[in-house]
Amino acid sequence: AISVLRDMNWFASGHSSGLVVLWLIDLHKRTAKFQQRFFQGACVTSVCTGPEGFTLYSGEDSTDGKIDFWTMGYQGPDASFFHGYPVTNMHMSSDSSWLLTASDNGIIRLWDVSTATSILAGEFTHEGV
Repeated sequence: AISVLRDMNWFASGHSSGLVVLWLIDLHKRTAKFQQRFFQGACVTSVCTGPEGFTLYSGEDSTDGKIDFWTMGYQGPDASFFHGYPVTNMHMSSDSSWLLTASDNGIIRLWDVSTATSILAGEFTHEGV
């Protein structure tokens, strides 16, 4: 799993070991330097960053589909969401007010980030569309 922050100077990577790593990109040297490590717990299958540049979301391949919300610079997650199924993809809105999560079984959830509640959930398929 990988996500680039909008300014292209940072990126986050997720690993099957449960680690999420934040990297600083140096385009002049063509290198990426380790900056911070977070521990999700289970295999990290999706990461996304907030457009403001200091928040990070990581989703895992677990039966409850845990999603952790991190503030860069701190070690522990600020909050957790539970998708209900292993998370395969996520996207943050441009104003950081909502988070969209998805799983392989077709379940998609829209989250209100300020309250950590699911405001829309359902199975969305392309059949009959």
